[in-house]
Parts: sequence; structure tokens; C-alpha cells
Amino acid sequence: MGKKSLGEKKSKSAEEDAEFNELLKQLTTKSERDTPQEPMVTKAEAKKSRLDKLLNLKRAQEAEKVEALRTKKNPSEKNSKSAKEDVEFDELLTQLTTKSERDTPQEPVVTKAEAKKSRQDKALDSKRSLKLRIEAGLEQDTTGGKNEFVRNSKQLLFIKQLKLNPENAQAWYNLGANLVIGGMAKVGSRSYTKKQCYVQALTLYPKYVEAWHNLGVDLGVEGTAQIGSQSYTQNQCYAQAVTLNPEEAESWFNLGHNLGDGETAQVGDQSYTQLQCFVKALTNDPNHNWGTWMCLGYCLARLANGETAQIGSQSYTELQCFAQAVRLRPERYEAWFTLGNYIKVGETAQVGSQSYTKKQCYVQALILNPKDALAWTNLGVTLRCVGVGETERVGNQSYTILQCCEQAVTLDPNMAQAWSNLSGCLGDGESAQVGGQSYTKKQCYIKALTLDPKHETMWYMLGHNLGVGEIAQVGKQSYTKQQC
Repeated sequence: MGKKSLGEKKSKSAEEDAEFNELLKQLTTKSERDTPQEPMVTKAEAKKSRLDKLLNLKRAQEAEKVEALRTKKNPSEKNSKSAKEDVEFDELLTQLTTKSERDTPQEPVVTKAEAKKSRQDKALDSKRSLKLRIEAGLEQDTTGGKNEFVRNSKQLLFIKQLKLNPENAQAWYNLGANLVIGGMAKVGSRSYTKKQCYVQALTLYPKYVEAWHNLGVDLGVEGTAQIGSQSYTQNQCYAQAVTLNPEEAESWFNLGHNLGDGETAQVGDQSYTQLQCFVKALTNDPNHNWGTWMCLGYCLARLANGETAQIGSQSYTELQCFAQAVRLRPERYEAWFTLGNYIKVGETAQVGSQSYTKKQCYVQALILNPKDALAWTNLGVTLRCVGVGETERVGNQSYTILQCCEQAVTLDPNMAQAWSNLSGCLGDGESAQVGGQSYTKKQCYIKALTLDPKHETMWYMLGHNLGVGEIAQVGKQSYTKQQC
């Protein structure tokens, strides 16, 4: 009986092994392996998956055997057979998987898209790692945050380009443009400043417009640079830039900004005044820079002869120039303040589609910068010109003439004109509160003259407000009515 049972077991085991192999083939057919929709798995994961399926199948078969024998065999025979089958299954498992495979943590299942992204991330990390390996001689701090990291990474790239080709003018320019002021970069055995990088670029390619402009910026007013056999000043660098490209608005602006009254700059065979440089900049780019419009406005104002500037097909007065500056940068309080200074009381300036009075410009300036003492005193004077008792709202609060002038001297107690304007707001017997202290009309004039002893009008007003025999202490000296 025992031998027969053993023979049946072997026969059944052979059949089960055949079924097992057939199932294994079914589980790993070519179509399933090659199907693109299936998730990508590692070899170890695929092997584990097959083993798990085999294990589940074997357990199911064992459960069926146990159930079939439960009514025929006694418990001891059942346990003995199950133990033998478990040993056989463990041996099969041992054959299919080595110890290292069983003990190795399995990699997570990933899709093709995830695998591709992972490879891209690794490539990016590799590039970042390369850029972080700052070469010796690149004298830059690499701990300055994101911008510093990007700058140093770019510098590494340009340095590598120059090692491959030292005559790469663009790489020299890019390296100089990415160096901070005072910074240096080592190329080969030598360290280079911003200026030296631009000089290298221009030595290799003398028609490099951007390099001429940047070299001019780096030189400063008193600096020079030797390129070939010739030395160049800052203005000469800008002149070279606009000679090569007459539409280089920024270089025209910088060239004009460096010129004083009556000075000219030679560009090619023609001389240009400061005003002409600003006109050239704005002709090339009317929206170039709010500061260019401001400078052009100041130039016209200094001429004081009603001259205008022709930009394209339109002529501009100084007031219109300041209005253009406001149009371009309405968030700049300086532009609003300057525009207010050049509007006459009772007149307006057009900014875009809207008109602004003198006091409205000062209000706009103070909304943007409530600590501008000069705007406060000018607003007070403007309100006084409009009429006694006039008020103006700045932000959420209304201010009288006196309060505007008080704000000015509170913010800047060293402004002589503010003290003079404050005195003009006071009547006889009236006083102003500044920093918790009261000042009469006479005391305001004394403060103004202490700060500016050469102001003739204030001396006259002080003498006018002194009584017969009364004296005023200005600085360390006393003055009578007649002496004022």
C-alpha cells in the first residue's frame, strides 16, 4: 500500500510539474512581455512576480489535496504528506531563487514615462553636479543662493569654452558679463576681471557692439582700456558702440549722460551735444527709458528759450518730456514730483489720456513716497497759491497748507526752504507744531537762516517781522531789524 501510494505520488508530481511548466509558459508569453501598455519592471521584480504566482498556485493545489485526504486519511498521515510536499516546494523555491535575490529589497514598479523622467532627472543632476564643481581659480562665492549658483554655473561653461578655444570672442564677452563687479575668473593660468574679459573679446572682434558698451559701463568716468595700440575712455567706448550700431539707444543715453553743458562727443566725423545724444536715444527707442525723457526735459529746461526736441514726427517741450517719463514709469514718485514742478498753477499736463494739475502731481508723488519732504513743502506752497483755507487729500487724510509745511520740516528739519515756507503759512501770533515744539513766524525764519545764512529774501522777511529795538539770534550772532 505504501509503495503504491508513493508511485501514485510521483505520477501525480510529474503531471503537476508538466502543468506547472505549461502555466509558466502561459504566464510569460512573448505577447505579454512585449506589450507596450504593461508597466516596466526590473528583472528582480519580474522574477518575484512569477514566483508569487507559482506560490499561490502551489498553495491552492495543496489546499485541494488536504481537503480530499481529510475524509480518507488520519491526521498523522495528512500532516506527514503535507510536510513532505512543503519540503519539495521549498527545494523548488530554492532552485528558482538564490538567497541574495530573496533578501534583496525589490525596486518599485515604474511606468515607461516614469522611467524616462527618472533618466532625465539623473542627467540633470549630473549636469548640476558638474557645474557645482567650481574649478580652482574661479574666485566666486558659491553659497550666495540661486542667482549665485546660476552665475557660477554659466561661468564654468564659458571657461570650458575658452579652454577649448581661447579665441572665442563671444565666450570672453559672456564671461565678463556674468562676473560680478570686482569678481575674477581663472582661464588657464591667469585670472581675468570683467574689464579684461571685454578687452579680450574686443581684441579678437573689434566690431562687438555689446562689448564696447559694457566696457564703457565697467570703466567708469575716469577709467581707460587698452585695445590693440589705442587707449579708450568711457565715452570713447560708447562712441564706438553707436558708430558700429547707430540704433544702440542705451549707449546714446550713457554718452549723453556723461556730457556736461557745452561739451560734445565725437561719433565718427560728427559731434553731438548732450541734448542731441538723448534725442538719438529716444528716436531709436521712444520707450527706451523713463530716465532718458527726464534728462531730455532737464536739457530743454536749462536752455530756457522755449526750444523743443524733435523725436520722430513730434516735437516735445520740457513739460511733455516729463509727462512721457510719468507715462513710462507711473510708479516713480520722482517723475511725478518733477512734472509737478514744471506745471504752472492753473495749468495741466497730459499723461496718456488724463490731465493732471500741479497739486495732483505732488499728491501722486506723496502717495508713492509719503516721506518726501520736498513734495510736502511744494504741495503746501501750491495750496497757498490756490487759496487760503485750501486742503488736499493724500491717501486717507486731508491736509491744510500749514499741515503740509509741518510735515516737510518734521521729515527734514535741515531743509531751509521748508522752514521758510512754513513761516509763510503763519500769521502774527500763530505758531506751528514741529516734533512736539511750537515755532512762531519769526522763529521759523531764524531756523531757515541758521541753515542757509546767504538767503537774502529770508533776511529781509526776518527784518520785516522784527519790531523796533527787537533783536534775533541767528547762529552765534545777534541782529537788529536794520542789520537784517
